[in-house]
Amino acid sequence: MELLLIFFPLLLFLGISYYSLTLGFALFFFLLPTYLIRFSVFSFPTTFFECLFIILFLIFLFREVKQKKIKGLFLYYKNIARKNPTLCIATTLFIIAATISIHISPHLRSAAGAWKAFFIEPLILSAIFIRHIKNIKQIQYILFALVLSGLITSVLAIYQHFTGWMVPWDFWENRNTFRVTAWYGFPNAVGIYLAPIISFALYFVVRFSQRNKKKKEEHIYFTLSCIFIPLGISAILFAKSTGALIGVCAAFGIVLLLYKKTRIPTLLLGTLMCITLFSLHPENPIRQEVLAQDRSGQIRVQMWAESVEYLRANPIFGAGLMGYNTEIRPYRIDKWIEVFHHPHNTLLNMWMSVGFFGMFSFLWIVVWCFKTGYTHIKKRQKALPPYFILSALTTFLVMGLVDSPYIKNDSAMIFWLLVSLLLIQTKKRLT
Repeated sequence: MELLLIFFPLLLFLGISYYSLTLGFALFFFLLPTYLIRFSVFSFPTTFFECLFIILFLIFLFREVKQKKIKGLFLYYKNIARKNPTLCIATTLFIIAATISIHISPHLRSAAGAWKAFFIEPLILSAIFIRHIKNIKQIQYILFALVLSGLITSVLAIYQHFTGWMVPWDFWENRNTFRVTAWYGFPNAVGIYLAPIISFALYFVVRFSQRNKKKKEEHIYFTLSCIFIPLGISAILFAKSTGALIGVCAAFGIVLLLYKKTRIPTLLLGTLMCITLFSLHPENPIRQEVLAQDRSGQIRVQMWAESVEYLRANPIFGAGLMGYNTEIRPYRIDKWIEVFHHPHNTLLNMWMSVGFFGMFSFLWIVVWCFKTGYTHIKKRQKALPPYFILSALTTFLVMGLVDSPYIKNDSAMIFWLLVSLLLIQTKKRLT
């Protein structure tokens, strides 16, 4: 019965994607949180989201075969690699490091699942995305689908704040520390998902606020994005996800810094905020939380210290994919605290999970993104300004100071979506 309930929505998705692959992409990104729906097919564990991915990939291949473009497909990707050699090398190294890390991990089955969900599937999706996308309207459909998904998630989180519906008991029992969880079961996931999507909503607001006469769809994009931004920020506040909140502030800040007219005021405001923060009393809760001096911050500092000690002993390969929880135990500082699944820092998590070369290649990809985005800014790309892509990427990096946003099914897909958007503008001029 459970499989039948899953089968019919998948069949509907198949029909929609076959009719329009662009709509399939939009629906796929709208349903990013469905990786939480887990089940088994012939004893093989999978998720609803993974099934959507497989359908999307197979329809893409079917279309390429039907139109007799398979030979051209290889030449197409070869041409992209030739024009972006540094990204190609970094991505190859990233995947090789992740593959090696499966065999380093003490949990082979879990490691293989993580390899598939966080590395292979997002990269394949990126490849078919850049092949399929031809114009700015297609990108807007897909980004707006993410905004809608974020809006619904925000509404649920805000409803939970007032009712407690679906919030696990661990976050219910103490009303002073009550935090919403939306679909995810833990609060930080709310911020990790919503924060980068706010940059996409900001794109729609800025783009369509400049038009006096808007088309019907542009009105919808603009209005719902205006609604989502405050609701998304409220949901992050109710989840008490400080890293995500600072990430959103950084996202707004980077956009204002990249625009020449707002650069100086933004620098002055940022300086004033830093002075204000450090002038607060040492016992001030805002200062303690931002500077990782409160209880939660100190736990993170301990995790970072434990991870550094482990990496000193295992600098090349780390702990392997999904190996942190097991391998870190002999290095624990405070053994009374629960053992977390990752060290709550993107670079440390990458180093622990996929080794030094995996961490290095990830940084390489990030540097490529910023360098390429800045190049597009200098070329004054107007169809899809890189400001907002770099804004979302900045959110990822800032959240990554105190969390591990990449090692999450939906976040890995969004990260490679950002890379794809920059790559699309490199290979063709959007209209």
